[in-house]
Amino acid sequence: MHTQPVEVKALIQKRLGVAETDIVDYIYGLVTKFATRNGIPSQKAIENTLLGTPFEGKLTNFDRLTDFSVAREVAEGK
Repeated sequence: MHTQPVEVKALIQKRLGVAETDIVDYIYGLVTKFATRNGIPSQKAIENTLLGTPFEGKLTNFDRLTDFSVAREVAEGK
């Protein structure tokens, strides 16, 4: 997302049906602000996703909830 902004913005326009470039730029800014470069969110980011849900504060083993094995392989160049 960080290295191909033109393509990502085009995808945002297409998927969300947004034509206004200022809105697309704003959405892109939000997405890239919180996206990690390797596609693997931190445990804190996952915890924040669960705020306000019945799972808030209850999960301690995030490996059972998530599977980022493919993203890890890509990040390691496998």
